[in-house]
Amino acid sequence: MSNLYQASQVSELRRLTEKPPEISIKERLLVSLLENYRRYERPTEGLQTPTIVNVAIKILAITSVDVINMQYTADMILVQTWTDPRLRWENNVEFGGFRDNLLLTAKHDELWIPDLFFRNGKEGFMYRMTMPNYMIRVSPSGRVIYSQKITMNLACQMYLRNFPMDRQYCDMDIGSYGYTIDQLKFVWDEDKPLTFADDMQISEFNTPTETITEIEADWPLPDAAAVV
Repeated sequence: MSNLYQASQVSELRRLTEKPPEISIKERLLVSLLENYRRYERPTEGLQTPTIVNVAIKILAITSVDVINMQYTADMILVQTWTDPRLRWENNVEFGGFRDNLLLTAKHDELWIPDLFFRNGKEGFMYRMTMPNYMIRVSPSGRVIYSQKITMNLACQMYLRNFPMDRQYCDMDIGSYGYTIDQLKFVWDEDKPLTFADDMQISEFNTPTETITEIEADWPLPDAAAVV
């Protein structure tokens, strides 16, 4: 019993004298950024200015064009980019030396995310093989990149009077579901707003081209933000 008691005392003494594991600067930074963060507040909340979200889309494939139901299906990478000052640390005395981007995909439900939706969308889904296909990356300046791989089934009013030599114009109408234009504004990316995968082909159709516009629509609220 004496030996067991002594061994127990030595074990307890070792436990008390051991240093707790050091928390990395990355972990401390993450705790600091999210400590008082409110995901329900826009990055520009209270500043009398809308939050600007840049949108870029790469069409990977148009898998079907259904002239009977007047719809088409597109596989795409949807990228949204905005600045969130609450996630900026480049000028922070404690963390300013940490220059790597933060991958915050696992913190999706703790961050403010734009409520983008496809106005003419009929149904869609995000890929989940082998993991959910989305990514959130934040730079030291607070610039957030949110990328998703999705498939959308979109309505398209087609005119078939010149079939089979007809030319169809199909929208991909994007907007905010709940915010007004003075709260949230979607704008197309200046460099590559809409691109197509190399050598992309559509059965029975020529390779598509794109036209980019920005409008102020009235769905679901007056002056809602939209890009087409």
